[in-house]
Amino acid sequence: GPPLPLLEVAPSRASLRGLAPGSVLVLCSSAVRCVEVIRALKATLRCTVAKLFAKHLKLAAQLEELKALTPAVMVGTAHRAAQLLAATHKGALRASALRLVLVDATPDAKAFTMLTQPEASAALRELLEAHLLGSGAAAAADGELSVRLFTYTAPRYADNGA
Repeated sequence: GPPLPLLEVAPSRASLRGLAPGSVLVLCSSAVRCVEVIRALKATLRCTVAKLFAKHLKLAAQLEELKALTPAVMVGTAHRAAQLLAATHKGALRASALRLVLVDATPDAKAFTMLTQPEASAALRELLEAHLLGSGAAAAADGELSVRLFTYTAPRYADNGA
């Protein structure tokens, strides 16, 4: 079906308590877009959200952070999520823990979405095939993985005209 608003498909605040670490993965086309979505989720759900993108964040540092604390909700790019899922040491994401993958289908300024922008769509396809939905994927072996499209437009705030 068509993409749903982010806050309709994201877990509710109450349901977050019952989710295992690394249960929800939100995928966006860029680090800038990830930051917008993280702000919305933190403000609404009042929870910790892991940042899974490469801008200013090294892979090794992210693995260490995830080893110390893996929140239920993670937001990142498909490329970095695939790198973290491919890592085999402690701190790596576990595809088997994922229960919900939300894919950003909001058009950018050039009317591209994560599904139509060449680099983002290739990274998404690779992530889904290699780690989540392909024949060799380890994700949700019990069949409880749901992949959904969402849209989200950050609110525009009036300029106070300083």
